[in-house]
Amino acid sequence: MNELPKADRIRLHGLLRAVAAPWLNASVKPTIIGWYQYRTRHPNDRPFGMFRLQYGARAWSTGAYSFQGSNGPIVPKYQAEFEQQAIELRKAKWDRLSASLLRTYEQPKDESEAPDVEMFLLIDNLACHFGVRNKSSRQEESFLVTERGLEPDPTAPKVWFDAWPEQFEPPVFCPPQMPSQPNRNNAADVARHVRWWYQTPLMPPVEASERLGALLCVLFERLARLGKAVAIATSPHRFNDACGDNNWLAAIVDGALWENGAYFNSSAKTLGSAPRALHEAMGLLQEVLTSGVRQKLAEYLGRESACPDTLILSADERGYLIALSSSTDDGGPVYCVDPISGLPSLVGVAPRLDWRFAECRAVGGESDESKGGEVVQFVPLSEWIEGLGGDELPYDYPALNHI
Repeated sequence: MNELPKADRIRLHGLLRAVAAPWLNASVKPTIIGWYQYRTRHPNDRPFGMFRLQYGARAWSTGAYSFQGSNGPIVPKYQAEFEQQAIELRKAKWDRLSASLLRTYEQPKDESEAPDVEMFLLIDNLACHFGVRNKSSRQEESFLVTERGLEPDPTAPKVWFDAWPEQFEPPVFCPPQMPSQPNRNNAADVARHVRWWYQTPLMPPVEASERLGALLCVLFERLARLGKAVAIATSPHRFNDACGDNNWLAAIVDGALWENGAYFNSSAKTLGSAPRALHEAMGLLQEVLTSGVRQKLAEYLGRESACPDTLILSADERGYLIALSSSTDDGGPVYCVDPISGLPSLVGVAPRLDWRFAECRAVGGESDESKGGEVVQFVPLSEWIEGLGGDELPYDYPALNHI
């Protein structure tokens, strides 16, 4: 049986307590700092240790070899703090310290060889759960990180080890008290589940306004000036039922449409005769791409909020809308953007929307009223939840099927 020397055990306990301290009273849950063995798709490549950090609905992986800070890309404050903590843990060789907690584990004799272990620190309110396991043998130990030290924790949550036995990267985990699949007949349960995935802010309002809100205010103000019903859309890879449209772009201004999809082959034919407002809408679309709107949405609301491939910004008589949907028929969230703060709020659920651009195409110089001039169509969130108990759903919703 391995027994971690008292000095090293105290050192590991101090490291874990220091890491957990800033997040103990955070309103965003869960908070997880994990270490996993990343395996490439090449069978001969050896795995190597990576950090997996989660703050609410946002999760990301990092090697934590350097801290870019203010000289690197601008990141949310919480992300910078997490990554700085990860760097300190790596420098302290927390994987070697943690491996010694296992009863039967031989540390690598070569100092350059990393231990084959995985760990997680789950911070839930004032409780800190720490787990370590041997990746090969699956032997594991669980502890409560208390003021007194590392205490055995037979009831520790298994969220980290049980959820991803053979995946390339750990998934995003729901809060422990929330089931991954809500009871569809319980409206409150579904509402809490959906709002956590799609409406949990991951940064303070002031920071969010500076990072995302100010940008959306400018984009939507300019978009609204172009016409009564304006929408712009992008997808990195749009499925068009015939072949894939890489870097698909589309814009519509009061019925005048332009898109670069190969299936319709309309971009070259319509560009020359397109009205000036449509050209300006295309320019705004490029700004959406270069300014990283999708990335900033993910930073504010989590990865799932920006996961569907089709991103649409729309301005019409209903106000400013951001809609996300999948081009493979799944629905997605729709947000209403506050014209003052620029911050999005979840308002409903949309079906597949990329086809709506073709349906709203102008006929004889005027929009086809029979098709409707609004690209973004959605079911209000309350109505969608009420309809879940029926035999048929108004729209499918990814979070209830693909988490």
